[in-house]
Amino acid sequence: MKVLAFAATNHKQSINKKLVKYATSLFQKKHEIKLIDLNDYEVVLFSPARAAKSGVPKKAQEFSDLIEWADLVVISFAEYNGSYTPVFKNLLDWASTTKEKLFVNTEMLLLATSPGARGAKGVLTQAANYFPFMGATVIGTFSLPKFSEHLTAQGISDKALHTELENLVLTAESTPVPVHTKTVTWVNKLSTLWIVIGYSMFAFVTLNGWLGAPWFAITTANIYWEIAMIAATFTLLIRPLYDLLPESDILRSMLKWRKGIGVISSGIVVGFWLSRNTSFTDPTIFFDYFRAEKWNFGLENILERTTEITAWTLFLISNKWMVLHANWLWHQLQKLAYVYFLSAAFLLSIIHEKTYGLVCLILFFVIYQAWIYKRIFNPKPVENHQSRLSQAS
Repeated sequence: MKVLAFAATNHKQSINKKLVKYATSLFQKKHEIKLIDLNDYEVVLFSPARAAKSGVPKKAQEFSDLIEWADLVVISFAEYNGSYTPVFKNLLDWASTTKEKLFVNTEMLLLATSPGARGAKGVLTQAANYFPFMGATVIGTFSLPKFSEHLTAQGISDKALHTELENLVLTAESTPVPVHTKTVTWVNKLSTLWIVIGYSMFAFVTLNGWLGAPWFAITTANIYWEIAMIAATFTLLIRPLYDLLPESDILRSMLKWRKGIGVISSGIVVGFWLSRNTSFTDPTIFFDYFRAEKWNFGLENILERTTEITAWTLFLISNKWMVLHANWLWHQLQKLAYVYFLSAAFLLSIIHEKTYGLVCLILFFVIYQAWIYKRIFNPKPVENHQSRLSQAS
């Protein structure tokens, strides 16, 4: 299990740093534990204008990546005026702009301590109520009152408190590691490979002509296209499915696959476009794409052009460099491209594939009707989501 642990403070002699360090010492040695210091992740004060102009600071993105890396996040909270410390709140505000649910598919163990008798329970309660809205599963909370009395060089002196923390660690260790941990990484890496292989196969078919190409090349090219359409359908349906069945561990894991699978789908479309509109022997083919007949207002034509343009957009901006350096407007463009690409690709699959398209349409309709029904008649509490900080307030 991959464990990320830190104290939510930049105080160099923080008692919460001592508590979180002690808590991680209770884990078995087989786990991979990263104990970080928020002094290494200090970022400029968050503001919507600064986010729009300069994008996400590198350190905030690194912090977000660490959270995505971890299966379990252990935080010990210092309490400032009943709430988070400014350094943690600011880092959280920045990191939460990198994705909609910063802690999705992440287990959390929340700790807090203070010199007084309350043991920073105010901030601990606030954190326990807040992080589930960010997608986290809070395994448990632990408050250590009167730090100087209860935590010594030998550990927690109060037997009941020691047993409570020890049991929380055992609970965390017994929680199954999400199956997405390695799969998500490989799905994202495979997107580039799919583009290369897809382009090679489509180019081979195009150079020989669809009628003159070997049967295996045409079959493989068609399979690639079907994979793109299935991936687009999967990506559209997984979110409402998860909302309907939030207790499903499989769906929770699959939720993190969406982006990688969506990029794979767009990569196939990019490969298909390159094979049809570029040629090593006839460069003029590229300019044929911009002729008027390619840009009429027929439904199928509109869907094809939308799919191609948004696929290229996703392909060009879905990478680490853009995540670090693109400003807020580019991230909004990525979200728009994602939605329009998936929608157009899904509708194309319905037009081109009668049987498959009909099945997808029925499935799509049933799931979204159930999702809408649940949203109307069993709504969730309104989320005070940090990624909405870009809105005026």
